[in-house]
Amino acid sequence: MGGEEVTLTGSASDTDGTIASYHWEQTGGPAVSLAGANTSQAAFTAPAVSSLTTLQFRLTVTDDCGTGASDTISVQVKHINVLPTVDAGPDQTVHASDSVVLTGSASDPDGTIVSYTWEQTGGPGVSLAGANTSHATFTAPAVSSPISLRFRFTATDNDGGSASDEVMVTVNPGLSPPEEASISVEKYADRESAGLGEMITYTYTVTNTGGVALFNVTATDDKLGDISLSKTSLAPGESATGTASARATKTDFPGPLTNTVTVRGMSGEGTVVTASDEARVELTTARSSIEVVLEAQDSRGFPISPSTPSPLGIRSSSSTP
Repeated sequence: MGGEEVTLTGSASDTDGTIASYHWEQTGGPAVSLAGANTSQAAFTAPAVSSLTTLQFRLTVTDDCGTGASDTISVQVKHINVLPTVDAGPDQTVHASDSVVLTGSASDPDGTIVSYTWEQTGGPGVSLAGANTSHATFTAPAVSSPISLRFRFTATDNDGGSASDEVMVTVNPGLSPPEEASISVEKYADRESAGLGEMITYTYTVTNTGGVALFNVTATDDKLGDISLSKTSLAPGESATGTASARATKTDFPGPLTNTVTVRGMSGEGTVVTASDEARVELTTARSSIEVVLEAQDSRGFPISPSTPSPLGIRSSSSTP
């Protein structure tokens, strides 16, 4: 068969002298390179053939008188299919829901590749797209812990010979989305209404509502200025508090008295987050009244009878903030 070393062995005798020389030559079939063509034994490598092929050789022997004689020999070379060389590609590690590409390759030293096949041989079943090509794809399944999937890649040549290789894909649980930074604030007043000069106390609660730590946390009230907080660094879910007080002044009237706090924090990656809240206090006015009573007397100094109609009672009232 193709690729084998072949030895041609000749013999000769001379009844009235001696053999002076040997010579091998090819007379038929695909050409080969003869080694030792001038000895009794010649050798060559059988060529690769696609079907049964006959090679013919002639051995000529010459004696010491210059007389020669020849004989021929035939060598049949069979076609032995050499299987394809197949590579299913390197093992892979992916995450759940990833799109996975299986990349196979194959070559045939004595022919051509006529077909490819991918099939799954291990792990939870997946749907293979392009299973009859050199590149197949699938979506990695959802998993709670790492699993292994195995796939076999098979290539078939034009003589029907096939060879396979396997590849393993490790699927890890899906990647969690990146944690985001966020913040919230709640502001409360200690009363719903207040009069002129009354003290109003505000309470502020700042909470890290995100998934990463916040630093340089501040709170600023648009009427009371910067608010001192119990903490300026907050872990996820952690809160800080602060209070501030102010009296209701004439400039706040007629109300309502509304002010807004804005909080700010920064993540370790430099992301700045803010939030705001407001509190509303109704302002009330204190009512005062002035009563004026007039009395009248007649010319004798006696009081005029109450029954006498006269505008004796005058009442006035006024409101001041």
